[in-house]
Amino acid sequence: MRRVFTSFRLATLFLTAFVGIFLAPGAALAISPQSTPSFTVPADDCLFGYTEGDLSWRTLGTPGVPVVDVAGVVYDMYNNLCLPIRDDGLRTTAIFTAYSGNTPVDRAARQVDNGARKFAFTLQPGLVVGTIDHVTIRVCRSAVPDAVAPSSNYCGAPQTFYRPIP
Repeated sequence: MRRVFTSFRLATLFLTAFVGIFLAPGAALAISPQSTPSFTVPADDCLFGYTEGDLSWRTLGTPGVPVVDVAGVVYDMYNNLCLPIRDDGLRTTAIFTAYSGNTPVDRAARQVDNGARKFAFTLQPGLVVGTIDHVTIRVCRSAVPDAVAPSSNYCGAPQTFYRPIP
């Protein structure tokens, strides 16, 4: 009799798991943030300056303000491919701009000179009504004040990352 009871409990457990996993996947997706696309955005082909990290689209509070969590690292003269020097007189700035349609709704920048700097922040629409549907990331290099830089300021091409569709 004990075996029948244990088998019955085991069968109930598997049936409950099957219903939870296969028949109601929307419930699990509703509480987790949307998928996280990774990014690597360079200022140049030599990787004198670049940024890499992750973007996570989610809603915050009620009525559900759309936000994008950004986490990563910005690098300057860190593992560059072209010159074996540590300081070229330029620093690297990664610029993150959130958009609702064609309207920029939030912006943040992170900067480093000769090294690596971790960052984590949230982009949100503020007073603008709408959703953040894409984020552009652009990496620029600019002269450090009072430094002798071998080249002038420049920026890499901006890259756009769109909100994942659930």
